[in-house]
This record gives sequence, structure tokens and C-alpha cells, in this order.
Amino acid sequence: MAKVMVTDINAETFAEEVLESPVPVVVEFFTPMCQFCRRFEATFDSLADEYEEAVRFRRVNAAQERELAVQYNVFGVPTTIIFEGGEPIERFSGLVPETQIAKAIDNLLH
Repeated sequence: MAKVMVTDINAETFAEEVLESPVPVVVEFFTPMCQFCRRFEATFDSLADEYEEAVRFRRVNAAQERELAVQYNVFGVPTTIIFEGGEPIERFSGLVPETQIAKAIDNLLH
């Protein structure tokens, strides 16, 4: 069970939570009905626990926030985008191994 609560965000909170964040932000675009998204949830929560001090983890419901999904070229879920300084710098589509995302975060932090 995750120690860190991953926050769901929407179009109204996206700028403050992601674009204006003083630390890198990992955003998962998901839909509630997506089986792959539900399977990926444990991976995402585990990463949030591991990097809780250095990186924010947020989720966006792509079905409800279609404009955000289109803006960031999210055409399938789950899609995970790492933002730094308000800019998307890395993106992963589908069920990605935890180690692959962790490596990208580690490269960013070091």
C-alpha cells in the first residue's frame, strides 16, 4: 500500500501543480475504465513512495480532461509524462516497467 497519496489534478489545477512546480512532476494520464491503467497504478504509487521528497506525482483523468490530453498529445492511456520547469521532457506510453521510469527520474535528478 502506498504511503504517498498521489493527487488527481484537472485543468484548473494543472498549471499550479505541474507547470509552476519547483520540483519535477511525473504526470500519469489515465482513464478509470482502462485495465492497463489500473495495473499501472501500483507501479506509479511505488515510484511516488520512492521519490516522495524530490518529485511530485500527479494523475489526470484523460476522459474528463480531454483538452489537457490533446494539448500533451495523449492518444492512449496510460501515458506518463515527466515535466521539469513546466516543460515535458520525457514520455512513456503503456505499461512501462518501474525501472525504466526510475532511470529517467534518476537521470533528471543527478
